[in-house]
Amino acid sequence: MEIFGVHISNQSKKEIQRKLKEFFHNKGNLLVTPNPEMLVAARKSKIFRTVLNSAVLSIPDGIGLKLMTLGKLHRYTGVELLENLLDLAQKEQKSVYLVGRNDQKWKEKVTKALKEYYPTLRLAGVAVGPRLGFAEGEQGRSLVYDDISENNELLADIIQSAPDLLVVGFGHEKQELWLYEHLLALPSISIGIGVGGAIDYLAGIVPRAPKWLRSIGLEWLFRLLHNPVRLPRILTATILFPIYYLYGITNNHK
Repeated sequence: MEIFGVHISNQSKKEIQRKLKEFFHNKGNLLVTPNPEMLVAARKSKIFRTVLNSAVLSIPDGIGLKLMTLGKLHRYTGVELLENLLDLAQKEQKSVYLVGRNDQKWKEKVTKALKEYYPTLRLAGVAVGPRLGFAEGEQGRSLVYDDISENNELLADIIQSAPDLLVVGFGHEKQELWLYEHLLALPSISIGIGVGGAIDYLAGIVPRAPKWLRSIGLEWLFRLLHNPVRLPRILTATILFPIYYLYGITNNHK
């Protein structure tokens, strides 16, 4: 299925999980998890659309995609996907490297959580990411590095650690652009994926909504109540995305 020029898989969770296992047996597989907010960003950025469409699998996240497509897309949350990937890596004895926000306390908490929840997981490394910004251009936003040496050191450590799975949590767009730029230069990687804040939820750094709220698609409300600065992002997902999506449907039927 295509939304705003971005191809999205409508496969079931079972089919996706089978593909994940297959991806561990070859190299350079970029996975993306588009949600309404990401698709709104891709709508106005040719660069971001190109990055998302370069992925071998585009897994829908966000209740808005399921609702707007009347159930044609099967939602697979970032946290659930990350848990499934880590479970699979542990079972298949594949090594994992996680990169997240530029915060040493984050690194310590994530490392502790992974050792507790995945005791036999081959943990190649947990690292803070480089400080990143955006440069605006006619084709969309591109990455700018505050200190390129930080990024070079990170890449060198990943190459030396030689993980099979690379999980990046810079937040949407930054993480996908970064993976697109560097994945093919990291020869050991079978799967590279951006998971946004899923690492934080997994490590207990950020509280996750109760299961009953998640089951009815209101996890976004829980997040907003706990972190009001998310309001612009929530408005993009719950108001702008439906407007653009329905506008596109209307135009296609004229």
